[in-house]
Amino acid sequence: MDVSAIVVSHNNRVHLVPCLESLQTALERLWCEIWLVDNASSDGGPEEVRNLLPWVKFIRNDRNIGFARANNQAIRSAAGRYILLLNPDTLLHRQSLIILVNFLKHHPKVGIVGPAVYDEENFSNIQMSARSFPSFSTPLYHRYSPLARLWKNNPWSRRYLQIDLDRDRPSRVDWVSACCLMVRRDVLDGIGLLDEQFWMFAEDVDLCRRAWQGGWEVAYEPRAKVVHFIGASRGKVSARVVVERHRSMWIYYRKHEQKNPLVSGLVLGGIALRCVIHLAMNAIRKNAGKAHGLA
Repeated sequence: MDVSAIVVSHNNRVHLVPCLESLQTALERLWCEIWLVDNASSDGGPEEVRNLLPWVKFIRNDRNIGFARANNQAIRSAAGRYILLLNPDTLLHRQSLIILVNFLKHHPKVGIVGPAVYDEENFSNIQMSARSFPSFSTPLYHRYSPLARLWKNNPWSRRYLQIDLDRDRPSRVDWVSACCLMVRRDVLDGIGLLDEQFWMFAEDVDLCRRAWQGGWEVAYEPRAKVVHFIGASRGKVSARVVVERHRSMWIYYRKHEQKNPLVSGLVLGGIALRCVIHLAMNAIRKNAGKAHGLA
């Protein structure tokens, strides 16, 4: 089989069926299977998929076990030579899967490839989905940090976000986002599946880093395109999501970065402080939403 496409969902009903339909359309000449792993959704999305798209292979969990573990459930049963990880809040351009598969076929050293990712269906606003590996200081200059907002052209953000990368040409990059990522089965057989220490966030960075360490390359292929409605995952979120995002930062740092105890202590303190600030901001957003009848 050419491709096993895996979508992990939790209460994503609005986007789920359009995502899977775009995936089916993009399969065309490929021999493929599509897996949906549902993490205890309560919005009726799984039932809608079963009624409208009975060809989708289905795994339903009785609780939200997270992104990495849910993907691994399907990967272990998948038959494809290439594994596609795809977020439920995405739409694939028609030719994208064939482009990604052909890229891997013609570049045997590349183990993981990701497409160009856009905010809108007219492909006008590109997301920074291909980046450099983060370091202990990345929280100071990531995409949404105060530094990046106040000093938009600072050199640290430019390096981490790969601002100077030619987004119209295929490139070797450190890592690509798992909102849409294709990986060879051979890579997973060699370096292992997604690290289930990561409940959500940073598992894609970790996977790409382990691929490079295992002798594989990671690439960005802009001729393949996907729309990612990232706004669907912004705004009000559960406290667990905020905590898990920051826990993933610490897990990644502890696994791949400096081991100096003093630096590690400062990093852990900074991550904890950032988590507290984000929890407070999230609570304010929730209260504001309730005040306006939005939550």
